Amino acid sequence: MSFYMDVVFGKLYQTNLKLNPDKCYFEKDQIEFLKHEIFSRGITPTTTKVAAINASYLALNAVLFQSGTNRLEGVVEYAS
Repeated sequence: MSFYMDVVFGKLYQTNLKLNPDKCYFEKDQIEFLKHEIFSRGITPTTTKVAAINASYLALNAVLFQSGTNRLEGVVEYAS
């Protein structure tokens, strides 16, 4: 076991925290967490998240084109 895993497990033991083995991943090349893919070389959004953002962007453009710019203020308020 690596030094860093010893440190992490030591801190978990000191604070009496337990891990759920079904939710633990060890020695994986990549994992998905909160709609992001985490690799050893970085983090990228998942393709489903990118597709959802693109779809919402297209829908927003359609609403703005049909309703004019007055609708933009309402959409921005709703999104924030």
